[in-house]
Amino acid sequence: MLSRAVFWRLIKKLGLINESDDTIGDQSIDRILPFDEYPPCEMCYSNSITEKLITQDNSRIVECNNCGLWFTSPRINEKSWIKYLKSTADRNIRCTENRFKYGVALTANVKYAFPNWRKLRKIQHDEILDFIEINSGIEIKKIKRIHDVGCGVGFLIQDALSRGIEASGNELNAYACKVMKERFGLIVYNDILPNLNIEPESIDAIIMRDYIEHTYHPLADLKAAHKLLKKGGILYVETFHIDCKKFEELKDNWNMLFWNHVFHFSQNTLEYMIKIAKFSILDVQTSFKNVLIKIVARKV
Repeated sequence: MLSRAVFWRLIKKLGLINESDDTIGDQSIDRILPFDEYPPCEMCYSNSITEKLITQDNSRIVECNNCGLWFTSPRINEKSWIKYLKSTADRNIRCTENRFKYGVALTANVKYAFPNWRKLRKIQHDEILDFIEINSGIEIKKIKRIHDVGCGVGFLIQDALSRGIEASGNELNAYACKVMKERFGLIVYNDILPNLNIEPESIDAIIMRDYIEHTYHPLADLKAAHKLLKKGGILYVETFHIDCKKFEELKDNWNMLFWNHVFHFSQNTLEYMIKIAKFSILDVQTSFKNVLIKIVARKV
């Protein structure tokens, strides 16, 4: 079987996909609420900003003049957005069912669905769980309980359970939560992390993968994760970053800069935010050529 990297290189070489594909168009269909909220900086609460660029879908990305954090402003009003996500809107149903059938949320990406994607996803999840256990240290000798923030449709939860790890998650898409509970019996919460009724210092590892760029309050989520983790507990964060070659090449045409990615981290701003939340960073995996940044940190 082709590796994921080889597969994507092949279809790009054959011209079957390009970096400004119809992902933006698919996302724009779902942009159904007005952009009328102008937030302060999440990290330092400053209102002093500089506009950096306007993206393909007309989102405005700004930089905080105080701490350098990039974020989308204006954006959809937070209360309206949460209410919409917790509804049974067609978007929520469509994205959920696409994930179950093809492993991707956007209809535009269905045609690029990787053969045997579920097996590959399990391999990726096992690598993450192995990596977390390697970094767990002497205070937590074995990972017994994890929580997946923004758990999507629960694939990571299922793969953790298959290893004998107790697992839960939270997700704002109410339809996805309903399906995860009814079809698979998973423990999932339809709310944001700071609101969850989970005992403090009861979790060994918290995972935020393809999440922190979406949340309206990444620092609040990180602080909530710190509260829920045991002493020595592990935080795993993975997102795209703006220090990469792809952003340098494409700038406002980069398809990672669509409207519901509301934060756009550099390595410095992401590390700084994690440290503000009182974590000690153990490992950072990133490079100029790779669009992703992965950070593992420990509760101190």
